[in-house]
Amino acid sequence: MEDTETLIIKKAIKVGLPTVLLLGLATCSFATIDSGHRGVLRTMGAVEKESLSEGFHFKLPIVQDIQEMDVRL
Repeated sequence: MEDTETLIIKKAIKVGLPTVLLLGLATCSFATIDSGHRGVLRTMGAVEKESLSEGFHFKLPIVQDIQEMDVRL
């Protein structure tokens, strides 16, 4: 029989690790394009046809990347 300290540590790992991973993926799922810029969305390295305007955008973590381009004169 395991002691209570070991059980608490195992439970913390079972709950904490997935929570940290999900929060990490959630924070990588959003991008903000600043004013005066446009975003170029790349999916697995391939450039998408339309650019992203200024503002808040969703992207798939790991699969998609957004490159900001300055369009000011």
